[in-house]
Amino acid sequence: MKLAKDLYYYCLGCKKFHEYEKIDHKGVNRKLCFYCFKKQSKKTKIVGNMEDGHMQVCETCYKELY
Repeated sequence: MKLAKDLYYYCLGCKKFHEYEKIDHKGVNRKLCFYCFKKQSKKTKIVGNMEDGHMQVCETCYKELY
């Protein structure tokens, strides 16, 4: 099973997530939760820091994690 950090990286320049294997600099859908890997009806929150890494999570997963 692949983790979100294996599939996506956080760009500090545009403050969005991008896929490693894509050539274009298009951001990942902001409604995709990296914890449950489901598209949500609302935008996700970007959490984390430079040391631990960034992640975008939905409200439900955010309550579970924090």
